[in-house]
Amino acid sequence: MGGTLKELILKLDNILLPSPSHLRAEAGCFCPDEAVHEAQQLTAKLEDANLILIITNKADAHADAGIRELNKIGYPVLRINTEDIISKYRFEINIKNDGLHGRIEDSLGRVFEFDRARVAWFRKPSHAFTGDIDGLDAERAQFAREETEALLETLYSLPNMRWVNDPFAAERAKVKVQQLKLATELGMHVPRTLVTADPRLAREFVDGLSSDVLVKAIYTSNVTLGGIHHGVLSCKLTKEDFEEYADSIKYCPTLIQEYCEKEFELRVTIVGSRVTAVRIDSQADPRTAVDWRAVPGAPQSPFDLPQTMLEFCKEFICRQNLLYGAMDFIVSSEGEYFFLENNPFGNYLWQDALDTIDITGDMVDLLVKMDQGAT
Repeated sequence: MGGTLKELILKLDNILLPSPSHLRAEAGCFCPDEAVHEAQQLTAKLEDANLILIITNKADAHADAGIRELNKIGYPVLRINTEDIISKYRFEINIKNDGLHGRIEDSLGRVFEFDRARVAWFRKPSHAFTGDIDGLDAERAQFAREETEALLETLYSLPNMRWVNDPFAAERAKVKVQQLKLATELGMHVPRTLVTADPRLAREFVDGLSSDVLVKAIYTSNVTLGGIHHGVLSCKLTKEDFEEYADSIKYCPTLIQEYCEKEFELRVTIVGSRVTAVRIDSQADPRTAVDWRAVPGAPQSPFDLPQTMLEFCKEFICRQNLLYGAMDFIVSSEGEYFFLENNPFGNYLWQDALDTIDITGDMVDLLVKMDQGAT
């Protein structure tokens, strides 16, 4: 595809909304005839384009933003909100001697043919399935949920599909312990960490630390209490406070780390070959000092990564078999970088509000280039 996606969109806008500056045939100006020709080429490509599949949930604003950008260039999209896969989509999967065939049709009548499957964005699916399953007794409903999950895994296994990210690679990659192990293998600092449900082992680990303690979820980032969703934030404890909490570890496996003092934090987002880093000055407010997600508004700004960090991030994502990742780091007052975790499903729209950052555009560029065979 000639030029970047943004350039092509701009050229199309210039055709639809011409101004005197666009119509002047001056040196260095973009020629309208050239714009028409390139737009015609782009339109021809789009007529041959395969539908881009987006796997997510009904509340996903990131998918909304990506679809808006794809719609600007007329790119065909089918969004599947997985919680409605039974209630609002019709599907069929056929295995014949000549291979696998099938289709999914949404409530608006748009059809995704498996035979044309090439590119899918595995954004953030939900397994809180809706529909007739609610009318079943508990045991039958559980069976129906498991079979529905198996249906989705069948969809994720479609041959010849290129994913951002591959669903099975992403499920493995989200495991924090293997992330920390890989980071150390690549020469990165990580906090000392223990995962256990044994209070005795937890106490022994904490007694051996020279710092306060950080307690965090192994993976789950939210919990539903009384029908209300709550985020599960990291919690800093003194050794004395931890002693009061330690016995309750027997009820739930827990991730415990040494607390590393920090000057600031980094969110590094990788989309294909593009790397975007944002500095988060979490220490500017006591409420965000431990976990910058606690309250909105922590000061943020674009950040230039050192070359060694840039190389680490790219190698890490490559070794995880991912095309997208949202990586978190802390930077100490001595300038040392500590890897915390990588989220293959991490959010990024908050970064697009910063000047010079357009991760939504990067994602759309990647999906289109993958469909066109450019990457």
